[in-house]
Amino acid sequence: LCAVGAGFVSFPIWYPLVGLTGRFVAVFHCFMATTLNACIFGSMAGLIGLICKTQLATAQIGEPFGNSMIVFSGVLIIKRFIKPYAIPFYYALPISYAFEIEVTSALEHKGDDGEEVMSYYGLHAGNRRRNYAVLSSMLVFWICVGYAVAKSTIGAIDGR
Repeated sequence: LCAVGAGFVSFPIWYPLVGLTGRFVAVFHCFMATTLNACIFGSMAGLIGLICKTQLATAQIGEPFGNSMIVFSGVLIIKRFIKPYAIPFYYALPISYAFEIEVTSALEHKGDDGEEVMSYYGLHAGNRRRNYAVLSSMLVFWICVGYAVAKSTIGAIDGR
C-alpha cells in the first residue's frame, strides 16, 4: 500500500521538475514506474529485516543499498561515465529502469529539448516495454525470495 502511495506522491514532484504534461499516458508511466520501484525496494527492505537479528544490523546492511541506489541509478553518474566493472550494479538496480521509464515518458513529446536531454542520459523511449518487463521480473523474484526466507525464518522460530 505504501508503494502505491509513492506513485501518487511522485506526480506532484515530477510535474514541476520536468514539466510533466497532462497527458494521461505520461502520468500513468510515472505512476507505474515509481510504484514498481517502490514495491521492489520494499520487498528488498523486508528481506533485509527478516535476515538481520537487530534493528542496528538492519540499518547497517540497508545503508549500502541506499547509497548504491543513488550512485548507480543513472542520475548522479550517467551510465556512459560508470566504469565498466561497475556497470552490473547499474543493471541490477530497479531504479535505473524506473528512471528511464519516467524520464522518457515525460520528455518524449517535448521536441528537440526533450530529445537532447534523453540523448545526454542515453535513454530511449523504445526501451519502455523492456524496462517494464525487467521491473516486473525483479518484483516477482524478490517476492519469491522474501517468501522463501520468511517461510524458513518462521520455521526456524517455530522449531520446525
